[in-house]
Amino acid sequence: MKKISIVFLICLTAFFVQAQELYRDATGKYGYKDTKGNIVIQPKYDKAEAFSNGLAAVNIGAKYNEDGEAIKEGKWGYIDSNGKEVVAPKYDLVESFDRYGFAVVINSYEDTTLHLKYGVIDQTGKEVVPLKYNYIDDWGIVQMQTPQGVKKGYLDPTSYKEIIPTIYDDIHLYQCGIATVMLNGKYGFVDQLTGKELVPPKYDTDQNNSFSEGLAKVSLNEKYFYIDKYGNEFDADDYYSSYPIRGYTFVQLKSQSFFVDSTGKKYSMNKNVGRCYDIFENVA
Repeated sequence: MKKISIVFLICLTAFFVQAQELYRDATGKYGYKDTKGNIVIQPKYDKAEAFSNGLAAVNIGAKYNEDGEAIKEGKWGYIDSNGKEVVAPKYDLVESFDRYGFAVVINSYEDTTLHLKYGVIDQTGKEVVPLKYNYIDDWGIVQMQTPQGVKKGYLDPTSYKEIIPTIYDDIHLYQCGIATVMLNGKYGFVDQLTGKELVPPKYDTDQNNSFSEGLAKVSLNEKYFYIDKYGNEFDADDYYSSYPIRGYTFVQLKSQSFFVDSTGKKYSMNKNVGRCYDIFENVA
């Protein structure tokens, strides 16, 4: 009962924090009111956003013309529900805090090839990711200028720890947990959880963009293959079907059938009948 009460109080507190409404006074300054219309944070900001996960983005120094167009951008920071400044206004652009307690912040630098620099802060204002990227998208894919040109990588959006280093020309994430990467016009595959390069970029095309039933279709020198995440290649003309089963991938070719284990080792239905029978028996 005590635990339920605590949860209820947390939810109730969160409701009232989120219930603070943004408003603009006659002078053009922004502040916040409660649901009864009482002013709870005085209007002193030149621009502001609604509260998100306990904090609101506020701007000092922004100026606008009669058409509402910005003639001076000002700087952005964050306040809590009591109006206390948590992050001083020092960023050119900011995003709302997400459910994991992180927000993307942006500054511009006129002396760089790509002017915007993206980073990430936590709810204390600590920069957990320094402002060094040219872009961070909602899925955690990042882009930055390197001596080798513009490259992409991947940060875990729940922690913003680097998973895939910023060395690839392109990256596509998929629900199967294996990312397609492209480097110098060649395609390969990387584990999205560990960043381990499963298959180095060596294929000319990635035909179906992701692994399906444990395999992906690729081509090399105009020849098509199905590959597993260990790099085993199966001739596309010989392929029939495949599907995952208790940690293995069962592959059916026209010429043979076999299991592939978590190390990439193959067990032929013809030569490892006992092992394959055990796998099938344990499916239930």
